[in-house]
Amino acid sequence: FLAELFHGPSGSFKDLALQVTPQLVVNFLKTKNERSLILVATSGDTGSAVLEGFGRFGGDNIAVLVMFPTLGISPIQRQMMTSFKKGNVKVVAVKGDFDDCQSLVKKMFQQANLASFLKDSFNVSLNTANSINWGRLIPQIVYHF
Repeated sequence: FLAELFHGPSGSFKDLALQVTPQLVVNFLKTKNERSLILVATSGDTGSAVLEGFGRFGGDNIAVLVMFPTLGISPIQRQMMTSFKKGNVKVVAVKGDFDDCQSLVKKMFQQANLASFLKDSFNVSLNTANSINWGRLIPQIVYHF
């Protein structure tokens, strides 16, 4: 059998996992009565798939910040992300390459005062939809078998 993974809303193989992950996150947040800020670094495909998934299934308890690099991204990937319009998502360009975007995400997670401020002031926890999130990895693992 052949899994054609390009039929999702963004045309990326990442759509499969990123249609499941937002639903898992939403259900988890409901059980804890919490909200989440999803931080994402992308070189293209992840960003569009995250926006489509969390834009569709994210709801009021999830906000998404997608960072893409000014270098090394195709015009169509940039257009897909910057033209996406949902109230719970924001897309920003970062001067540099993917590593610069990833570095910003890592720094935000390492700042305990940021996490504490968000939690104490807004009941918001930081999360990610990059490949380090188990909720994204598990669906991706499943379709390889």
